[in-house]
Amino acid sequence: MRFLFASSTAVLAALLIPTSIVAQERYYKCDKGQIFSVWRIKSYAENASLDKAKKGDPLSPSGRRYPTYRFITMEPGEPSYDFIIQEVDDVEIYRVYRSDPPNWIQCTTVDASQLLN
Repeated sequence: MRFLFASSTAVLAALLIPTSIVAQERYYKCDKGQIFSVWRIKSYAENASLDKAKKGDPLSPSGRRYPTYRFITMEPGEPSYDFIIQEVDDVEIYRVYRSDPPNWIQCTTVDASQLLN
């Protein structure tokens, strides 16, 4: 009986670990409801460069440009949106913006539990 209880506890613990890892996953959520995983943003940002930054993009507080990556989302039946990812520094800090000409609306970071609300 003790073995059955111990093995059940181990199985339950193994099932709960991935759930807690997923709950800690971070996302970028934009004002029009678009959601991007941090993993996806990091993979896009690998292609960020200063030559992709354009006039009108958000600047640093000191007025300098950030390495930038641009992409467009196109979902069936939905309007397309332009986005930029800016690599703010060398320790993988990114800013994600949605275009709302002539402005850029910054997306916020949220964890998985906040996506359910």
